[in-house]
Amino acid sequence: MLEEVIHDLSEKLNNTTQTFKKIQLINNTHNISSKQLKLLANISTNLHNLTDEIEELYLMCLDDNELLMSSEEKIKLRDIKINNKIKDMFYPMMILTRLLLENQR
Repeated sequence: MLEEVIHDLSEKLNNTTQTFKKIQLINNTHNISSKQLKLLANISTNLHNLTDEIEELYLMCLDDNELLMSSEEKIKLRDIKINNKIKDMFYPMMILTRLLLENQR
């Protein structure tokens, strides 16, 4: 089941790569609109997030079998676990603070 999901996600990534190649062929960067720039910035942000999440998933899968992990991967996994703990602790407070500040206006 996991193999099927990963295969489907890989296919979507491959299709996305092909679409990017088609966009490159159009090569109309000299006529790019602000809407296109904003969309490209969102895609870039999402792609960076996706890359980080894939790396996190990979490390979590390796965590089940530490013998396969390099020392660098162990350090990355430890950092991810620490960051997730920090997020779990502080994220609700940050959201509450933001809501309070937004609603004071």
